[in-house]
Amino acid sequence: MLQVVWFRRDVRLLDHQPLVEALRYGEPILPIYIADPSLWKNSELSVRHLQFIMEGLTELQESFHNRNGTVYVSIQEVEDVLATIYEAFGEFTIHTYAESGTTVMNERNMRVHKWMESQGLQVKEYQQDGVVKGHDNRGTLRKEWNAYMDNSLYKTPAYIPTVDEEEVPSILSSSIDKMNRLSVGGMRIKYGQQGGESLALESLETFLSERSKRYKDDLADPVSSSTAGSRLSPYLAWGNISLRYVVQRTNEKISSIEEEDHVQQLKAFLAHLFWHSQYKQWLLDDPLIACESIDSALDDVREDKEETFQKWCEGETGIPMIDAAMMLLLKTGWINNQLRAMLISFTCHTLGLDWRRPADYLAGLFLDYVPGIHYSQTQLTVGTTDAKSVKVLNPIKLGKNLDPEGTFVRRHIPALKHVPNKYVHEPWKYHGFVHIDYGEPMIDVQEANRRAKEVILSVKGSTNIKRKKTQKKESSTREDQQLSLNLFDS
Repeated sequence: MLQVVWFRRDVRLLDHQPLVEALRYGEPILPIYIADPSLWKNSELSVRHLQFIMEGLTELQESFHNRNGTVYVSIQEVEDVLATIYEAFGEFTIHTYAESGTTVMNERNMRVHKWMESQGLQVKEYQQDGVVKGHDNRGTLRKEWNAYMDNSLYKTPAYIPTVDEEEVPSILSSSIDKMNRLSVGGMRIKYGQQGGESLALESLETFLSERSKRYKDDLADPVSSSTAGSRLSPYLAWGNISLRYVVQRTNEKISSIEEEDHVQQLKAFLAHLFWHSQYKQWLLDDPLIACESIDSALDDVREDKEETFQKWCEGETGIPMIDAAMMLLLKTGWINNQLRAMLISFTCHTLGLDWRRPADYLAGLFLDYVPGIHYSQTQLTVGTTDAKSVKVLNPIKLGKNLDPEGTFVRRHIPALKHVPNKYVHEPWKYHGFVHIDYGEPMIDVQEANRRAKEVILSVKGSTNIKRKKTQKKESSTREDQQLSLNLFDS
């Protein structure tokens, strides 16, 4: 029987259980990657995600060729691809990693299972990142996560026999470039990280050897975080490197160094890696987190305001830290964790917008977008969880604290290049502001935040949580609320 390896967010060879399990049968396998048009058209996924995936697949294809194999891609609906495979080869088994995602993605996966069951065929889904469907006891998750991360890695196969190309139906192609035919929205990026397993491994090694020495110290700094951070988040997001490999290499590094401060920096990194899985677990347990407020109390006091939303999207709010962060994100697909929290806090607390549309927009911009992390973090930040304490961030104050000399702001807003440090975060107070090509602030941040805090206190203190399902999560703790500012990127 044919063994099909379905690559999704796992574009790599090292520590790839589905691939190794499929190869145990001793017959040529069929490795596939399917970019369903309906999934890409009707979701928050964007062309920059496709670009990154294609870069990873291009390297994966080369790795397969070096092992006498071939990966095949398709831009047809997954059911059509499976039906064609069945017609060409008869019975087959799918090997793939389990995944948690948005409603659109989950519906696609349910259709796959339903189609396979209707044909009497099997889908073997393997655990990834220590995330397990149906996990009820959060108290045991850390123990089980540690056990999973301690398990032996699946070695990269030296030889990968795959179905000959002339036997493969035309719905599948060995040309990764054919994925460019897929119609996807969003904006391409020229200056972001490139996908691929070798770059992921290289990033990990440079981080462990040198860059991690100031990891937790510089993680919130808008400039230094670009190097002090691991920058592994897009590689983890799309599976160019396994989380288990990262955890094991980090533990190996910790055991080999004597500098206590460096050890503490890496231990902080390990803590963030655990929460990477924890947030994915939340979405797996409750998929509605991606589209419904856990606590809907604030839904009635927030709204959609098109002009306001567009100014925020384009980085034209007149608030330097907001606009600089958005400019960097638009250009590279990455900003640090503190800036991410600041952007979503500003749009939902300060501007009073409903969280769903901004969250989807940011998902399309973040090159390292992971649904479970992104939507859980968003809800924690905007106050729609059962947490009683909600932090309303002030981008002007943050700017003065994190970028006192305006280095970050000036780098991304050239119009403010010659504004004195004293006014760089409030340029409208500068006497020469009238001569600067930069707009006035769209809102009085201090007053808007004051009103937002009043609304949050009145609403959260007087209404009951409407979605009881997620009450079992301990998201109301101060620890979770603080971590929500630290885990957008590890």
